[in-house]
Amino acid sequence: MLWFCSDPHFGNENILGYCNRPYRNPRKMNKGIINNINKCLKPDDFLIIIGDFTLKGKMHMYQIEQWIRAINCKRKILILGNHDVLNAIDYVKIGFWSVHTHLELPL
Repeated sequence: MLWFCSDPHFGNENILGYCNRPYRNPRKMNKGIINNINKCLKPDDFLIIIGDFTLKGKMHMYQIEQWIRAINCKRKILILGNHDVLNAIDYVKIGFWSVHTHLELPL
């Protein structure tokens, strides 16, 4: 199955207030988002994340990798958003199946 989500903003404390997210802190938000995603996914599903996976950069590669790997499907695809600061190859190295600047779907 093909699933989509956007703007998880993992690790971003400011997003809690900006978007009125129902979490006390980023750690609880990260866990809550991952749990909600994993309730839907099966191991062979595709998950396309449409931008803004995290604002964290190279200093946080290990943590970003942990968030990616916590999502329970093999094929995670990232469409880069304005807050995704790593380059595409870095996101692939730490767990995304593929990374793109845009997505075209045949309709």
